[in-house]
Amino acid sequence: MDHGEHFGEDRHLSTASSLADLVWLLARIRLRAGNPALRDIESRGKKLGIALPRATVADVLSGKRQPRLTLLLDLLRVLGVPETERRQWRAAWERAAENHAPLRQPQSRAVAKLPPHSANVDPAQFGASQPLGIGRLWTLDGRWPMVLTCGDLPPSMFQNASFVDPEDPDYVELYSYSDPDSLLELFGHIRASNPECEVRISTANRMQPSDYFGHLAILGGTDFNGAARDFISRLEMPIRMTHRSGGPESGIFETLGDSRLKFSPVLGGTFGNGQAVLIQDVALFFRGINPFNADCSVTVCAGIYARGTLAAVKASTDSSVREKNEAYIMSRFKGCRTFGILARAHVVNGTIMPPDWSRVGNVLYEWRQ
Repeated sequence: MDHGEHFGEDRHLSTASSLADLVWLLARIRLRAGNPALRDIESRGKKLGIALPRATVADVLSGKRQPRLTLLLDLLRVLGVPETERRQWRAAWERAAENHAPLRQPQSRAVAKLPPHSANVDPAQFGASQPLGIGRLWTLDGRWPMVLTCGDLPPSMFQNASFVDPEDPDYVELYSYSDPDSLLELFGHIRASNPECEVRISTANRMQPSDYFGHLAILGGTDFNGAARDFISRLEMPIRMTHRSGGPESGIFETLGDSRLKFSPVLGGTFGNGQAVLIQDVALFFRGINPFNADCSVTVCAGIYARGTLAAVKASTDSSVREKNEAYIMSRFKGCRTFGILARAHVVNGTIMPPDWSRVGNVLYEWRQ
């Protein structure tokens, strides 16, 4: 199946048309090479007789400096790019030079200025009446309800908790939801943005057939959320998500196809109880057409861990990054029926940071159709 345009290095390289695109792709080449530090790149260059001052490389990778062709090819060589692929990079660099496209940060590539956030924004103004809702990501067609669904926590995680027993006077249904923080964040944002729209919540196991015919927001990974497992497969995403089984290939996102890229969270150190500390998660944000109702959208927000799911949600709701991320989507995916983004999600002192997709290096992989 052709999944549309994948933004892996080779395929996107053939259509790169600006120097900004090349800088964007360099971030993925660096990741493919093991994400070496600048001093390591400089050191590797010296061993090959290539001068790659770390300050110069930093400016190139961050988009502050236009790379000379010779420097670009030397950097690619140090990062392990074979000669045949470097020839493709040369052709792409020449195309970009012919277009005289100025090098600029990805966040400056927005094609439209977004208005101030307002619940009264006319959805048609930015095409939000379309299933993708591009422009205002959560401005919805109010003719259809929005259903937010999380996974069901397994009973083993609350064996002695009376408040999850429906027969107990202190029963609280929300305690059985696998991603309540993500659910609360998105529910509040959608209700504020769409005061006339019906918004419902459910766990995957409580979903009714009619729930699948409106707008859908599926929260959480495939460990607990059966709807996430089904839709990742049903929507033929070019990625798969593995369960956190504890094995060497557990808890990762992996691209499909001939060239497989793997993206995993970063854990380091331990708490007093021996539990590893989450330093960085991988957050998936996917938007596409509901396969059961072409007038509605389906959105999947998922991380390897719960905080990665929250980061995927906050990328589109948090005021610190929301408008920049909407502008990024407008510049990268306008006119596309389907798109997906895998991004880094950093954890600082236990708090998940919403990813800014416009910053070089934050987006790990993306695709569109």
